[in-house]
Amino acid sequence: MVSRDPQAAANAALARKLASLRQDPLGHVMFSYPWDSDTSIQQVPLPEPWRSRYNCEYGPDKWACEFLDDLATQIRERNFHGQQAVAPIKFSTKSGHGIGKSALVSWLIKFILDTRPFSKGTITANTDVQLRTKTWAELSKWHALSATRNWFNYSAGRGAMALRHKDYPERWFATAQTCREENSESFSGQHAAGATSFYIFDEASGVPNKIFEVREGGTVLGEPMVFDFGNPTRNSGMFYENCVGKHRHRYIVRSIDSRDVAITNKDLHAQWIADHGID
Repeated sequence: MVSRDPQAAANAALARKLASLRQDPLGHVMFSYPWDSDTSIQQVPLPEPWRSRYNCEYGPDKWACEFLDDLATQIRERNFHGQQAVAPIKFSTKSGHGIGKSALVSWLIKFILDTRPFSKGTITANTDVQLRTKTWAELSKWHALSATRNWFNYSAGRGAMALRHKDYPERWFATAQTCREENSESFSGQHAAGATSFYIFDEASGVPNKIFEVREGGTVLGEPMVFDFGNPTRNSGMFYENCVGKHRHRYIVRSIDSRDVAITNKDLHAQWIADHGID
């Protein structure tokens, strides 16, 4: 018998659309948010060839489009079907300030949860303040704008930062955890054999090595993904090793110059260079 519940029919249609975007993270970003109508997110003219591809005037910056297309390539190469585990997808991105990485972190969280039922994610940052007021606060903005805002419950209370599916809150979620070494157990035991276990470290230079080590246990099953972002402020530690050191070959490494990003203040960059020199 065909359901006559309009909301159920709309949810089913949305689920089918999201399933079609499972291997297309940029397509998910362009579909999920109101780029054509909400002026608050119309900050960057969508560059070519993506403007023609999506027939949209606004969208992510060039570096983010390239990042998401590279992620799509990695997903397609592994072609995970829900059973046999595949090699982890690992990205490590070093950058200057103000490139919009918190927005990209939000898009990654939403893409994975929207397109991969029963996925589980852990997100952290170098400090509790960074995690609560920047990383997790940015997710609130994009979740509220998203096509699946009614599917998940967002919470931001101290010690209870989470985005959980309303019907399966204990099996389909992303949570934010502080990165203190004594909290390392919060990063262990995360498995999603039939879906994606993912970790995102923001301002990763300041995340203790122990946390990097513990998360490896969550990348042995399913379709695991790891994304690290940060300013390259230290010449030691796991973020350094993953970007330029002995583990570099395990990661897709990107280096983003703030001067090449559309939303940054180029006049201020020129002032800093004049005052302090390019180095």
